[in-house]
Amino acid sequence: MKVVKYLMYYLVTAGYSALIGVVAWSFLFIVNTVTHFLWIGHEGEGAFMYDHKLLIIPFIWGVSMILAYVYSNYEVIPKPGIVYAKEFKQTRRVKYADFFKVYILAMIPLFLGSSVGPEAALVGLLFMLSSFIGDVTSKYEHKFGIDIAPNEHDNFLDEVKNNKLYLLKIVIIYVTVGFVLLQLLGYDKYPSFNVALEPIKINHYFELIEIIPLIAVGYGLGKFYQITEPLIEHQFEKISNQYIKMSITAGFLSLFAILFPVLIMSGEATLHILVEHSIMSSGLLLIGLSLLKVVITHICISGDLRGGHIFPIIYSAFLMVYGFSVIFDLDPTLAIAAVTAATALTIFSNTLAMFMLLALFFPVKLLTLIFIVILIFSERRAADNDQKEI
Repeated sequence: MKVVKYLMYYLVTAGYSALIGVVAWSFLFIVNTVTHFLWIGHEGEGAFMYDHKLLIIPFIWGVSMILAYVYSNYEVIPKPGIVYAKEFKQTRRVKYADFFKVYILAMIPLFLGSSVGPEAALVGLLFMLSSFIGDVTSKYEHKFGIDIAPNEHDNFLDEVKNNKLYLLKIVIIYVTVGFVLLQLLGYDKYPSFNVALEPIKINHYFELIEIIPLIAVGYGLGKFYQITEPLIEHQFEKISNQYIKMSITAGFLSLFAILFPVLIMSGEATLHILVEHSIMSSGLLLIGLSLLKVVITHICISGDLRGGHIFPIIYSAFLMVYGFSVIFDLDPTLAIAAVTAATALTIFSNTLAMFMLLALFFPVKLLTLIFIVILIFSERRAADNDQKEI
C-alpha cells in the first residue's frame, strides 16, 4: 500500500511539473506567431505592419498607453528575471497570485517589437509556477501520508544526500519538465539563434591567435553595454509620470521600427537573414547597428517595455562580428564564437550559466573555442579579485 501511495504521488508530481513545459511552449508559440504576423511575415507573405506603415506609430504608441494605464492603476509590472530569482532564493518561493496577469502583460512588449527577449518573462513565470507546484505537491504529501520534502531547518544539500526519495522526486520533476519542454518546443516552426554557420576555415593552429583581438572586441562591446545601461536608466528614473515615460519609449521604438527594422525585437527571428546577407552590407554600418541595438535595448527596458536582455546582447554581438568580418576578412564563424562569448561573459558573472546558454545557440564544434574564452575570462576575474583583496 505504501508503494502505491508513493507511485501515485510521483505521478501527480510529474503531471503538475509538465505544466512548466506547457506554459513555456505556449508563451513562446503565441509570441512567435503574433510577432511574425506583425513584423516579419511568414511563408512568402509580408509583415502586416510594414505593409501598413502608417499604422506603426499609432499602434506602438496606443498599446504603450494601455500598458501605462495598467501599470499606473493596477501596479502589476513584470519584473526582471533576477528579481524573481532573488525572491526565490530568499524565501524559497515566489508569489503566484498574479501569474495570469504577468503571463499576458509580459507578451505585450514583445508584440510591439521591443528590443527585448522572452527569457526574463519565462524565468518569472516558471518561478511562479514552481512555487505553485511546490504548494500543490506538499498537499498531496499530506494527503497520501508521506514525508518527502526536506525539513525547512535542514541544510538542503545534506537532505538530498540523506533522503534518496527526495532526490528521486527532484529527478522525476526535472526529467519530466525537460522532456516535455523539448518535445513541445520541437514543433516551433520559426528560426532561432541556432543558425547554420559555415565551418571554421583554419589551415594552421597558429591562426587561432586572431581570437585574442576578437575577445578584445567582445569585451569592448560588453563594456559599452555596462556603461550605457546606468546612463539611460538614470534618465528614465527622472520621469515619474508613467504616461510620459511610455510615450518617450514608444517614440524611440517607433523610430527604430521605421528606420532600422533589423534592430527591433530580440533578434533571433531575423538572425538567419543577417547570416545570409551580411557580406553585402557595409562593415561600419553593421558595427553602428550593433551599438544602436544596445541603446534601444536599454531604452525599452528602462522605459518599462520590459523583457530579457540576453537575446538582444547576442544579436548585437553577431552584428559586431559580421561588421568586423566584412572589414578585415575574418572567419565569421570563429569570430562569432569568440566575440559572443566574450561579450556575454563581460556582462554576466556566472560563467557556468553562460556556457550552458551559449551551448544552446552554437554548434558543438564551437564549444571548445567558447570554453577557451571562458577560461581566459575566469583567469582574468580571478586576478581582479586578488587585486581587490589586496
